[in-house]
Amino acid sequence: MELKKSEKADLENKKGIFFQIGLIFSMAVALVAFEWKSYDSIDINTYSNQRINTEVEELVQITQ
Repeated sequence: MELKKSEKADLENKKGIFFQIGLIFSMAVALVAFEWKSYDSIDINTYSNQRINTEVEELVQITQ
């Protein structure tokens, strides 16, 4: 029986390279997902309406 597939079209010998490229791509996506930072939208009015605690704390002397 004659083979209908040419040697140039056979991807079986490149299977390892494609697997490694897939692993590198998936690891890169996971790394980007872990390093991604998201910030909450900050409303300026919420910080200006808060009271600032200006009470002075008293330091207590350590007794022995």
